[in-house]
Amino acid sequence: MVLAALFWAGCDALVNDEKFDKAPNLATEAPPEQILTGAQVGSILLQDGHLARISGVWTHQFTGSDRQFLAYNEYRVSADDFTNMWNLAYQDIIGQTRLIRAEATETNNRLLRGVATITEALASGTLTALFGDIPFSQAAQPEQYPNPAFDPQPQVYEAIQQMLGEAIADLQSGAGISPGSRDIFFGADADKWIKVAHTLRARYYLHTGNYAQALQHAQMGIDAPDGSGDLIAPHGSSLYNDANPFYLFVEVERSGYMTANNAFAPSLLDPASSIYRGNAKTDESARFAFYYAGENGDYVLNTANGGAFAIDADFPIVTYVENQLIIAEAALLANGDFNTALAALNNARAALDQKFGPGAYQPYAASDFEAGGIANPQGESPNRALLREILEEKYLSLIGNIEAFNDARRTDNFIGIPIRAGNRFPQRFLYGLDELNANENAPNPPPGVFEPTTVNAGDYPGLSLQ
Repeated sequence: MVLAALFWAGCDALVNDEKFDKAPNLATEAPPEQILTGAQVGSILLQDGHLARISGVWTHQFTGSDRQFLAYNEYRVSADDFTNMWNLAYQDIIGQTRLIRAEATETNNRLLRGVATITEALASGTLTALFGDIPFSQAAQPEQYPNPAFDPQPQVYEAIQQMLGEAIADLQSGAGISPGSRDIFFGADADKWIKVAHTLRARYYLHTGNYAQALQHAQMGIDAPDGSGDLIAPHGSSLYNDANPFYLFVEVERSGYMTANNAFAPSLLDPASSIYRGNAKTDESARFAFYYAGENGDYVLNTANGGAFAIDADFPIVTYVENQLIIAEAALLANGDFNTALAALNNARAALDQKFGPGAYQPYAASDFEAGGIANPQGESPNRALLREILEEKYLSLIGNIEAFNDARRTDNFIGIPIRAGNRFPQRFLYGLDELNANENAPNPPPGVFEPTTVNAGDYPGLSLQ
């Protein structure tokens, strides 16, 4: 495994390593293919490290149970809580992928450039979704822009869409030398990367409320129900080499800090819970046992062998199930296409049935969403009931994934995730303290946790769906 040859420490050790203090341009001494591997390792930690843990606590998939996680549970964070991940994103991912792209342009290695561009787009999309306005056009150019400007969030999304379009064209060209196994995700399989790029385009169009474009790109996105086309973070059983970061945190580094006590997500999945979502066509017992252990609300993350957070459990970043649920939501909101939305939801359920069935997720019929149907016990309109099912299914299909927090904010918490403190749902992460202290162009005063980002400031159209 490629990761075994790399420095892969536990969360705290990795983000505090001295290499994060080095200027990004020093990496030009290494071959671009080797830099790509390092950037992708950084990308993994950005997706399933500290940001994912806080996202999971804030979306009630996990529970902050001790020390600073008790504060996180009540949405109390400081800028320093995000410094390491902010630095990771800019120095070990964006800074490095821009070096790769520059060198690949000089050598016309479009295959390498395409993979590097998608890797960078994923990091940039994650940052702007969580933080709002971010350094982008002037980022990773310390000599020319020692104080990079914070570009408006909508402009960053537009630039990311352009990047992903260019990456698709690069990969379709077939030009250049493949990075091969240096690409730890797909071994430079261009077709799989192209589909991931389309799903990312769909994800980010969903963020910005462009449902027609989200639908169009999702229909060209990841299309393998067996998960073979999913972007997955690979993990192994070597504790401080390639282990799953959730396992490291829960079982080794901060035991007891984060549980799932009385959390919303396991309560929805637990057949013994008073709010169990199962019905005549849905059996959540296997999915509950995959993600969680415990009973009567005393839940913990399942870190046992075969569990979602086991030491060697791979972590899903962009998946077929997410892609199908984007199709479902976008079809419903773009043009009220109930049938396309239902078909996509059933595609997602069929994929889940492969994993947790057989028979756990039987296909829904349109009649199930009529008032009083098994998927509409609240008696809503069929369209609104279908949307609720789509969003709730996505929430439970993305346990531990940052995208669950992005969905909760952009949909104005449509599915009703309980608020743990006060009467407001958190809207963003805080800019890293180092950035606030060192960058003269950083917002002053910086926005707080409850201030919506630009793309989430308006009302979610699903709220008025009839």
